[in-house]
Amino acid sequence: MAHFFQGSISPLGSLSQVGAEEVTRKLCEVFRVFGMPKELRLDNGQPWKWVQGIPSNMELFLVGYGVGCSFNKPHCPKENAKVERCNGTTQRWIEPAECSTYKQIQRRLNRSAYVHLNNYPLGNGQTRTEKYKKLTKNKRQFSKDNFSLPAVQKFLEERIRHTRMVENSGTIRWYGGRLQVGCQYAKRHVIVTYNAQENSWVISDESGKQIKSFSAIEITQERVLSFSVSKNFEKSRSV
Repeated sequence: MAHFFQGSISPLGSLSQVGAEEVTRKLCEVFRVFGMPKELRLDNGQPWKWVQGIPSNMELFLVGYGVGCSFNKPHCPKENAKVERCNGTTQRWIEPAECSTYKQIQRRLNRSAYVHLNNYPLGNGQTRTEKYKKLTKNKRQFSKDNFSLPAVQKFLEERIRHTRMVENSGTIRWYGGRLQVGCQYAKRHVIVTYNAQENSWVISDESGKQIKSFSAIEITQERVLSFSVSKNFEKSRSV
């Protein structure tokens, strides 16, 4: 997959400087060629990582298209060893420092991708297309129309359970804004979960007793697809 990214992204310096929209645009190009994977293995940097118990815009986008996300353990680069070795081999083959234009880099990347898939043997002597036949015959074809908001809602219901400290103002920070829990809960911990049926954030005390619920206005198909779930549209929200 790195062959699709490096030609247009590496001039920006690093992936941390590339927005989720650009990364997703490149991922969609990969999906159109190879079909939809069941899962992607990711590191814990931007634009993938969870922040304060909240999944990224990027992960919600992928979940909506039926792609699971598996994260490497922090500080365990060996978990991604195969990908890193492949990237190193690609860099040696294309010699980017010897290229004078982005187009030249892209031509070399395209050739490298072809060799990796069809000529370069793996440990058992097979090429990637021989070992992984779904690379050429994947039935999970990509279509923008295949997005599923219920899949995102189910994911949030299963995965979101996060503890927050209520501030002196009676609010907690959540998805770029604030939820008004109540000043009587200041300096106390509350637990945030998600109710998929009602599309709401549920606030409970540490004993599990529900305190309040708020409409999850962030969780819409439009916002997930536009990567604006975590943007601060409202300063504070009451029940």
